[in-house]
Amino acid sequence: MDILLATWIWAQQDARPAEGPSFLVSVLPIILLFIVLWFLLSWSERRRSREQAKLLGSLKKNDKVIFAGGLIGTIANIRDDDNEVIVKVDDNVRLRILKASIQQVVREEPTDRRQDAKQPS
Repeated sequence: MDILLATWIWAQQDARPAEGPSFLVSVLPIILLFIVLWFLLSWSERRRSREQAKLLGSLKKNDKVIFAGGLIGTIANIRDDDNEVIVKVDDNVRLRILKASIQQVVREEPTDRRQDAKQPS
């Protein structure tokens, strides 16, 4: 009887279903995906931040700029100590605006190209 019981217990131990992959192996692809996405997003943000810093560092008087709120003006004076610029919007209108709100410096094309584009071929 003991042999029969021991054989039955031994057979039950061997008959257990095979265990699936561990929890770490199951979750590892998701973790790797989040790491890759985080790296790509942070890399893009760093690149954009570097470009913005380079843009702000290259500002000079009489540059035509576009601000975050859509305001377009010409830089009349740059105040490095306060991170502000004085912008000329119209003949007698000057505004103090933070440098950080500058989105773009407008580069104007030479007038020759504009006239060529208007003339039909």
